[in-house]
Amino acid sequence: MVVERFKVELPKERVEDLKASQKLLEDLEEEIRRAEEAGIDVSELRARYAETKERVEKLLSVYAKE
Repeated sequence: MVVERFKVELPKERVEDLKASQKLLEDLEEEIRRAEEAGIDVSELRARYAETKERVEKLLSVYAKE
């Protein structure tokens, strides 16, 4: 039995959007840190941030190999 493989590529614009999202996540991480230092409870936000960061990094690792 022959197994065929296929390659899925994202448009270059979408890859650039993912890279921009990664930069925005870095900025958000800094803002979360500042809020924590100010004594604000951001535990729910931090959890959603971690989830989103993981997704973006996974997509970049698959589609933005350079």
